[in-house]
This record gives sequence, C-alpha cells and structure tokens, in this order.
Amino acid sequence: MTADRESIPTDEEFERASQHLAKLTRLDAAIRERVLSLFGGSNSFHDFRIFSASPRYDAYVFMRHDRDLTTRNAEVLRDQVFEAVMEFLEAHGLGPRDAITLRVEIDSHERIQREFNGDYYKRFR
Repeated sequence: MTADRESIPTDEEFERASQHLAKLTRLDAAIRERVLSLFGGSNSFHDFRIFSASPRYDAYVFMRHDRDLTTRNAEVLRDQVFEAVMEFLEAHGLGPRDAITLRVEIDSHERIQREFNGDYYKRFR
C-alpha cells in the first residue's frame, strides 16, 4: 500500500497544526478560568469544561447533584455561562456572535461518579 505523497503533511503543516492546537488549549484554559471565577462560588456549581474547534465550542457545566439539574437555577446558570463564554470569545476577537456556535450542556458530578466511575473523559466520548 502506498500513500499519495501529496496527502502527507509537510513539516511546516505539522508545525502550524501543532501551534493551532496549543492556541486552542490555551483558549480553553482561559475560558475555564473565567467561568470558574464567575460561578465557582455557587453552591450547586461543581465544574466547567470547554472544547474549542473554532468557530464551534462545546461547553459543559457540571452541577454537584442530580437534583440540581431540575432546578430553575440550572437553566439560569446555563444561560449565564453561555453569555459569559460568548462575551469572552467576542472580546478576544474570535468572531462576532452570529459566527460563533456555542453549545452549553448541563450535567451533574453525581452522575459522572455513578455512570462513569468519576471519569469525566469517558463522559465526553
């Protein structure tokens, strides 16, 4: 089996891809830090994760308990997190609001413990 030589990335293309991935990783960390600073003090808030694939962003808000998912607070928190992340993305020049796709999902730490043995990465698969 032979590879099409034109489909093999060059060293420069690998370097650009590596730099882009590093930039997205730093962006995710900065957004997470911002969200945690804004909402980390909430009694029902447990954690926040985001995965960037500009202009698409998938964000996850983890409440402490399953019961926290059914409260109005969960909906309000999801909306507040959406706004905070969107404002951050716009402020950092990542596009106007209408060009950004941001999905915010709510789940619970309790469910991650129960269904994924506490492994958040299994939850994201």
